[in-house]
Amino acid sequence: KIRGEIILDSEDSASCYIACVRLVIRCLSGLTKTKSIHDQDIASVATLIERIPCPINQVAAWGEIAVRFHSFGEITKCREIADSRITPLLNKYFSSDKESYWLAIMASSTALHCAHPATARQLLASIPAVYVDSALEDICTYVICKRLPLEHYDHQTKVRDILSYSDFLDAVELLEMFESDRAFYECLQLLIDAIGPRRFKKQFKNEQIADVFNKLRTVINKKLPNPKYIAHEGYKILAEAQILRLDSSKAGWDQLAERARILPNFADATLVLMMIAENMPSTEQTKRLTLFKEAKGLIADIPFFEDRLHHYEAVARGTADIDRNLSKECLKDAWEESIPINPANLPGARKRLIDFAHRLEPNFAASLASETTSDPGREFAGEEARGQLDLIKIREKLGKDNPDLAKIDPDSENIVDLAHMMLAGLNSGRMAPMHSDKIRPFVTHSSTLSMQDAYFVLSWV
Repeated sequence: KIRGEIILDSEDSASCYIACVRLVIRCLSGLTKTKSIHDQDIASVATLIERIPCPINQVAAWGEIAVRFHSFGEITKCREIADSRITPLLNKYFSSDKESYWLAIMASSTALHCAHPATARQLLASIPAVYVDSALEDICTYVICKRLPLEHYDHQTKVRDILSYSDFLDAVELLEMFESDRAFYECLQLLIDAIGPRRFKKQFKNEQIADVFNKLRTVINKKLPNPKYIAHEGYKILAEAQILRLDSSKAGWDQLAERARILPNFADATLVLMMIAENMPSTEQTKRLTLFKEAKGLIADIPFFEDRLHHYEAVARGTADIDRNLSKECLKDAWEESIPINPANLPGARKRLIDFAHRLEPNFAASLASETTSDPGREFAGEEARGQLDLIKIREKLGKDNPDLAKIDPDSENIVDLAHMMLAGLNSGRMAPMHSDKIRPFVTHSSTLSMQDAYFVLSWV
């Protein structure tokens, strides 16, 4: 009776309730995976969703359910949700509020595309581009990588699923709708990763291979460069580099590098050189290393420290498998750039650097984290890095043997960060599922947290 009379009259109570509903949706997903779901289960969840005060969040909840159905091959159920739940909500609540209507379409775009791709593309074509690109990124990530829009993933993990030819055709149609050159290129890169340069010519038939190249070149020439965003051909050079990854018989890498060197923006030219080197095949190791070293030599002259940081990090990641010493040197340079005047500006960057340094060499990550001086910014950065390193070690221990839970600080930020890492690793296939006895103590920890923080811990559990 109390649950049936719950009143969500504040942002905090509503956020807490939505988090609980999303946990229920996760449980529903588990029932779907084991083929144990019944109509009454969906009806019970529907009652919960109806109590969400914001219609956009109602649409998002149904969208998540529909996509999860689709991910388990339950196409009919996905379409039923889209037709009987999402579309009626769009028609009922948003006919007179255009901006809310656009936001609701964004929130449910992947589900609508899963149910009726052609209709979803027509719908997206009718709303402003700034909303479309965000929705398209979610859809492309699902179509190409099979990653759910609201889930957490380790984005350093490459796409594992083999892309079908029909999914390729679907992805190209979506690429044609992008407005932003950045979003277009990032999804194009995901597409090439999923096609898999090493398995491309084994997986696709000869006529399909010719069509893949033709469609990729056509869409690249149509979309890039885009004068509304970056007028020079930097993204087009990188897009052509993606085609070269597939067409291993072509030798056009030197020409791409020459075009990159004459780009009018110095920072962009440096970045494009690095990314060309990153995409070159393993048979061109010497040329790759030469380009990386050339790019590294240019980074110090870039005026903005955030650009320098990201460029050093890119070289570090790109050279990890061909010159570990150069990679470590670039990580040190990136670490120096991650200590700005206000030490609270870049906590995410420091955590990312430490995480990669640990993958490269655990002892090197420890030495990087221990580098402190009397400078307050460095001390703050060092403390933060050591905290991240501790979380990485706990993550590894959880994946191997029984953890010493007494050493895990119940402080909410640490627990939430650890849960983020574990959930992302689990979803990306880098962490194996764990026995319930092993993770039950984390449920006890989560009871001391706010619901917004406990959500991530319980999602992982």
